[in-house]
Amino acid sequence: MNLPGMLSILGLSTFSMNNTLKVYVGNEKIAPYEFKISTGVLGAINPILYGYALKANEIQEIFPGLIEKWNFDFQDTYTLTLGNNKFHNGREINSKDVEFSIIRGFLSNSPNYNKIHFSDIAGVEKLKIGQKFTSGMADGIKVIDNKTLKIKLKNKNPIFLLNFTIPFVPIVPIEELRDDYFTWKSKPVGAGPYKITQDFRNDIVVLERVDSSSSSPKFIEFHTQRKEVDYDILFDNVLSIEKESNFKNNISKHPTDITSMFFYKQNEYGKNFNFRKAVYHAIDRDAAVGNSIVLKPAYEMMVRPYPGRLNTSNPYNPDLAKEFANKLPKSFFENDILIGVYSANDEFPPVIKKQLEFIKANLDKTGLKFKFEPIQEKFPTEEIMKKYAIKLWSKVVDLADPSISYGAMSDSSPYSNEMPDSNKKFENTYQNAIKATSFEARLKAIELISKAIETDALIVPIFQRYVLFRTNPKTIKSLGDQSKPLFIDLSLVEMQ
Repeated sequence: MNLPGMLSILGLSTFSMNNTLKVYVGNEKIAPYEFKISTGVLGAINPILYGYALKANEIQEIFPGLIEKWNFDFQDTYTLTLGNNKFHNGREINSKDVEFSIIRGFLSNSPNYNKIHFSDIAGVEKLKIGQKFTSGMADGIKVIDNKTLKIKLKNKNPIFLLNFTIPFVPIVPIEELRDDYFTWKSKPVGAGPYKITQDFRNDIVVLERVDSSSSSPKFIEFHTQRKEVDYDILFDNVLSIEKESNFKNNISKHPTDITSMFFYKQNEYGKNFNFRKAVYHAIDRDAAVGNSIVLKPAYEMMVRPYPGRLNTSNPYNPDLAKEFANKLPKSFFENDILIGVYSANDEFPPVIKKQLEFIKANLDKTGLKFKFEPIQEKFPTEEIMKKYAIKLWSKVVDLADPSISYGAMSDSSPYSNEMPDSNKKFENTYQNAIKATSFEARLKAIELISKAIETDALIVPIFQRYVLFRTNPKTIKSLGDQSKPLFIDLSLVEMQ
């Protein structure tokens, strides 16, 4: 057997050290492009694999991506024109690919973010899970020609295009996907600057640069288990060993996630106002952060630098928490109250493992008994909702449109079961926000949503979470012009 073949079996790098960027994403049991992987990792691999439909800088100016031109009639319709780009399978991208990539989330039972970002499009609410895709099936999307399509919205939204700048809703080729429209027949196929040349094998995925003239690393390896190799970049759930103690810490400019407690609406605990308020006031967010460099306390769902924030202070009040707890039925004190902590594997996320002990100690002071357990389901099943009173996990911060963060909890979202909104106060206020015809009116409505969540403790925010990645100064010459505020663009990295 030749040396490259032997190295591949051993799970080691098969490429030259000088032109291969080796990235360790931490102790994960799934491929780094899977939906369940951490936001920081997914935000790093998706753009280089799939490319951006549109690009945006920190102040939300839009630039061409796979979509080359766009026009808004300042009413409710956008016209999009594609550039001349190809998928990695060699086929040219056309308007129907954009149409399919938008609405596939409304046709599939697979977990996805499409409903959160594209529910504003007219007619998508009529689509049913299990339907087969046909062009024209959504009233609000009309293919004009091979490169042009029109998108009609339910309401005027002058910032709708920012949804195409998000790395979690890529343009993909339908022929490479199975019937659920999200599972790949073989390996993921995109249109980004890198393509997969070795799919997930021996805990490694290898991507190769498409443009031979670029100065970017020729290969990028994503490792999900530690190997006997020298890494160039480590992500935030990685504890450095001695030889990596000199790595440089790099932290995202803005938080990428907000870690919160969500209450299942079918669960007797989540339905109870006094229970939610007891939890809301029991946790000292400032102290819970400890000495973490990737966590900051969160007092509301809108995090900095979002507009429309309430600017509230730490709601920690143990006496008030106990006062609410004392109003609860005796049955609430008899058994352990289970809190499911979302994790991509069967272990607690390392970045908040220590904080969980502190949070539990805070909660137990109410007289109630709490127990944390890791769960792997992003979207709640009937079994999960019956077993667990609370789900603790991190939802992605969306800098594109502040209403999107709340849209993830609306009735049209797959996360709607995590919102105990029996009086529909939240849903009604959210609908007013997305119907607002000016950005100023939208922000005012966002403030009203934030206030409704705070008043009824519909969600309990705890941490703002930043992405930390460590770089090897011996092998990384420069990170390049990293203008994205949330995620690292690995295609810009320059090696020594």
